[in-house]
Amino acid sequence: MMGTSNLAARGAVLAAFTLLMPAMARAQLPELPFKLPSFLQGGASAPQPDQPGARPPTQPVAPAAKGAAAAALAAAPAGVSGNPAALADLKPDITCSRPQEGFDVMAKLTAYGGENARLRLQRLVSTDFRYDDLTPQDRQMLKYIAYTTVWIPPSIESRLGGLYSSLTGEKGDESFSASARRSMERIELLKRQVPDFPGEIRLQVLRDMPNGASAQAGGLISIAQGFVSDLESQPSARDLILAHEMSHVYKRHALKEIQHQLVSSSAGFNIAKKLLGSSLSASAAGGGGNFLTEAFGSLTLGVELVNFVRNLQISFGRDQELEADACAAVWMRRASMSTADAWKAFETAAAAPGNAGDYFKQHPSSAERKARFMAAAQRQAPKPTPARAK
Repeated sequence: MMGTSNLAARGAVLAAFTLLMPAMARAQLPELPFKLPSFLQGGASAPQPDQPGARPPTQPVAPAAKGAAAAALAAAPAGVSGNPAALADLKPDITCSRPQEGFDVMAKLTAYGGENARLRLQRLVSTDFRYDDLTPQDRQMLKYIAYTTVWIPPSIESRLGGLYSSLTGEKGDESFSASARRSMERIELLKRQVPDFPGEIRLQVLRDMPNGASAQAGGLISIAQGFVSDLESQPSARDLILAHEMSHVYKRHALKEIQHQLVSSSAGFNIAKKLLGSSLSASAAGGGGNFLTEAFGSLTLGVELVNFVRNLQISFGRDQELEADACAAVWMRRASMSTADAWKAFETAAAAPGNAGDYFKQHPSSAERKARFMAAAQRQAPKPTPARAK
């Protein structure tokens, strides 16, 4: 039987949630963009950090330090430069051999710039620092952790992809066509080649989507109904395109772009401070926390983050496209798919009139892409060891 204190906590959280409902309604959220803590749902305790996909629960921003800790924070340099070995992590992974990024921001900061980097971030998130107060070194450090660690909670990440479709009004095809089912079968075959793939892939077929295919946060791949049908005549090109979009999901490119835009804009910096403060606090506390504060913080922060993301246009840069090509090539070879035939079919599909031209404008068959793709396929990287969230 649930104890009196736990019941009281659940009642308080429900009351807080009720108070938030009018604000959430005004925000016109398509659905709750995060999960309530398990104790509020009447379930088991939160997953432990050593479980696949587990993350520490959301914590409040780190409280102001006192005594010796405050003195250490005050003495932290105004900016910390990253060491060359750490900065190499920002270069594109053109062989798909880099391990999955970690969830321990503290450990990554130590690798970046030692104790000074850790203290500097703590000072940034626990004081009244504003975006305009950041030094160039601060911005470089924040960019580094945006692209090499994950600090947006997975319960929020899983809903961010669907947010874009709901905002544009695009409707998914509820009854998959035979061509769409074959695409899903190929996705499952490719996914079996990746032992550390983060989560599940959801395929969404959109009737009015003009852009071919795209990958969003949370494992969502959207593909135009006409595009998936057109590619039936070029199955090798379809395999390459699906593997490429899956690679964006695997590398968490959309989530990293959201994190980077949070730390590189005035509008997003305060949200980033809360998210990073939660991550640092959870790490320092070993994942423990106050249920009421944790749940209330998740609710309010989730609303802020969704309102920020709804105004973003996520696009991938050259480095991310090269990473996606590399992983696609490696996985296709593991699945005994011909990468040479696939690239030829991709070029043929790109040249065909009316074949989702916008997609091929954004993903041109350049000499550099082809060379990187074929080099990754020939390298035949060994299957990576599954990574675990810290």
